[in-house]
Amino acid sequence: MRKIDKLNNGFLNIIERDTAPTRRINRAIIDGEDDIKKLVEEDQNNKRDATFYYMIAVLSIIMSRSLSRKEKTSYAPIIILTKMYSTKNPELFAKKMNKIFVGRGLSGREKTAKNVLNRFIKQGKKVIDKIQRKIIDIRIKARSEIFKDVERLKGSTYKETKKELLKKYNSKSRVTRALRTEAHAELERGKLIQADEFGYTHKIWKTRNDSRVRKTAWHNAVTDKRVPIDSEFRAVGMRAQYPGDVRLPVGERIYCRCFLIME
Repeated sequence: MRKIDKLNNGFLNIIERDTAPTRRINRAIIDGEDDIKKLVEEDQNNKRDATFYYMIAVLSIIMSRSLSRKEKTSYAPIIILTKMYSTKNPELFAKKMNKIFVGRGLSGREKTAKNVLNRFIKQGKKVIDKIQRKIIDIRIKARSEIFKDVERLKGSTYKETKKELLKKYNSKSRVTRALRTEAHAELERGKLIQADEFGYTHKIWKTRNDSRVRKTAWHNAVTDKRVPIDSEFRAVGMRAQYPGDVRLPVGERIYCRCFLIME
């Protein structure tokens, strides 16, 4: 697996594991609250996620080709961070960047890195703000089947709605699974924002490359497949724009951990 793929995994793991805001928003949705838009917009992780999308895109550029003088100047803060903290352990690098972004309990060296990261964010503010706005819009609009059920059940109490959802999905774990699956699909839709902002022309379907990857005809066919950015992945009579695409059968979507790499 390429280093940029591993770095991508590292950042995605952080985004996926930080579920506290998602849980609060999901509860509000199930409870039929009207101000979901406000809750989504106030989620502080929106900016972090937009910054990480931007950082992944820049890291991809840095690692894929020789940089022009202008690019070296523009991407200098990230180049500096990769010198300060080795990318040989991508998971650790991503965790370190997250700690530095959050800014709590930093050592002297980490405070210096925080200043470098802030410089990167300031330089890319226009793009990061645009990505953040699109992320928020996607998160407000995104609806899985479970969200559609919630719309139908609005007016019921949280307890009544949850009871109905559990009745349909049979268990609490299945409700959680459905919500997490939609969150992952939203994450991968957001990756296409990078393509729009950075002028990428192609996307590649990647798996986590471990023993948990499902060995289905679809996954076997699309793994490492490269297609134009505005095209679809097609195989065994199915098609999808990104991992988690609602057009895929449930068996290919639920708990899918695949991700896109842009070129």
